[in-house]
Amino acid sequence: MTLIHGDFDSTSPLGAFFDKSTVETKTFQSCQISALRKPFKATSEISCIFDLSCLQKLIILGKEAALITKTYFEINDIEPFQWTSVGSGGIICLDQEKIILVNSYDETLINGFKSSIPSSSVNYVVQRADYCEFAMMGPVASLVLKELVPVPDSAWSESGLLCGSLAGANAILRKVNKRSDHLRCILQPADSHYVFSTIMEINNETDGKLGCIFSYKNSSGE
Repeated sequence: MTLIHGDFDSTSPLGAFFDKSTVETKTFQSCQISALRKPFKATSEISCIFDLSCLQKLIILGKEAALITKTYFEINDIEPFQWTSVGSGGIICLDQEKIILVNSYDETLINGFKSSIPSSSVNYVVQRADYCEFAMMGPVASLVLKELVPVPDSAWSESGLLCGSLAGANAILRKVNKRSDHLRCILQPADSHYVFSTIMEINNETDGKLGCIFSYKNSSGE
């Protein structure tokens, strides 16, 4: 397997938000997480937030970023500010020279890419990106959109992607299956504590739950 720039074990920046009496430390995709001892399955009536920071991400930079991505995944085109699903993971195109890969649950998306693509050349570089990621489902998602992301529907891309501000921080938001009650958010770890604290307040006001990747897999349907 190709060694990618920045390959190392990491720790989720959201682990401290969990009740220590209900979790155990586990490693998922080379990331240390707080995993619920009893994962749950969400319903549409209940507010839930899930820590997905353990889903590994790669960032591809350079003038051939789009080309090698299209070639490997055998897709015809990649448009800026669009999401392309690949199994339970996918591709975020910020522009033709900056692309983020979000791993599938079983790691095959990124592992396959790393095994097939050299990590760098004159025209591109591939490196690991340890972003913070979380999902919101149920009433909390709709409330976050209303209170913290006051933009018109036209601001969202055709695939349900928005690159904008969330609680004052730069973030990549995605409406999963274009639904307003199921969001995924990616942001820099340095912004994660303030943003997540703000969203946790909204979640707590709706008697919401906090879950890990295993609860999300039970709930998402992706």
